[in-house]
Amino acid sequence: MIRYLVQIFCAILVGAAGVYAGLGAWARIEASRSPQTVLGIFPDNALALLTLAENSRRAAGGAVSDDVRDFSQHLLHRSPLADAPLVYAGIEAMADGDRAKGDKAFTAVLARSPRNTMARIWLAQRAIEAGDYSRAIEHLDRLIAINYGDAAAYIDVLAGLGQLPEGAAALGTRVGASPAWGEAVVRRLNNDLPDYQTLLQLNVAAPGAQPAFLQRLVREQGVELAFIAWLSFLPPEELAGLQWPYDATFEGRPAPEPFNWSLQRDQAELTPGGGLYVTYQGRGRPVLASQTILLGPGLYRFEAEMDGSIKDSGGGLAWALQCLPSAQELAAVKAVGLNDKPRVLEFDFTVPGEACSAQKLILRGDPGEFPLWARVTVHRVAIKPGNVQPVALALTPTDVRP
Repeated sequence: MIRYLVQIFCAILVGAAGVYAGLGAWARIEASRSPQTVLGIFPDNALALLTLAENSRRAAGGAVSDDVRDFSQHLLHRSPLADAPLVYAGIEAMADGDRAKGDKAFTAVLARSPRNTMARIWLAQRAIEAGDYSRAIEHLDRLIAINYGDAAAYIDVLAGLGQLPEGAAALGTRVGASPAWGEAVVRRLNNDLPDYQTLLQLNVAAPGAQPAFLQRLVREQGVELAFIAWLSFLPPEELAGLQWPYDATFEGRPAPEPFNWSLQRDQAELTPGGGLYVTYQGRGRPVLASQTILLGPGLYRFEAEMDGSIKDSGGGLAWALQCLPSAQELAAVKAVGLNDKPRVLEFDFTVPGEACSAQKLILRGDPGEFPLWARVTVHRVAIKPGNVQPVALALTPTDVRP
């Protein structure tokens, strides 16, 4: 893995070296076009000297030739704070494989120019080789800020560090404080990092990546373990009085999917102050809203308070409850006879004792004779047992971690 990361850095360094082929563009028009003419009048003109050094380096195929060294030393003498001559020294060290010389040169470059890309790439690479992952992450963080066009390459390196135990630990202290790359790195690690415990810790600091992590846990470890991880993402105040369905009045509460509402965003949206507004064109059977829940075996009643407009011959809506993972439908009810006065739709259902440890509540489109639009607002939903009290969770929050 270290070798792979170093190879990525070497590729970036080769590209970054090309940036210095354009340093002559910094010169004034005459200094870049006719440096010798300018030097004939102003022998110590730094921009003209820089142009000559770059011209010599290009003529030498990118190598640091004697001419480059002569021009750059003169430039450094006349402009002690210039970073270009030290960059040439670093390029020469790269070509010679002299790490100590490269460290000295690029450390000096960074002291003069903290935004110097080549210096930070070199020093980040050297930090990785030394196992100083925190220092490497500091350089990569700055590289993303000052050279965002190459952010994808730097994020690749950060994700590579996350594959190493010590690198993941170093990332864990920075992800939440680094919005420019934190969630992007965690999303990549969510795809294939085998260490669920490390992923759990990283996702706590990256809320936008949590749904993908939970979906992976559902696929690979089961709904119950994913639910326990979901509980660890909730703020303490959200755990008090938690019941199914979560966010029953559609207020936009903060928990991630799939144990919160998953919406078909072009057809369903939360309304200010609570409620779910849904539009359906009457074709197909899209799932407009859904939520994974965990109910114990027993008899329950589902209720949904809704109002809106649904044409008798057009498309409508239906609530349904399915067992997971089989998708066996336990019960369903169509939304009919709606108008501007809220109406409660309901159905009774029984959760069997086997093969139904989790369920999926869905609001779906129900095609009609004609593709006429349905527009509905759902004000609240509820699941109650026979004694009409709120349903207790099938699982109790514990300290168990995946």
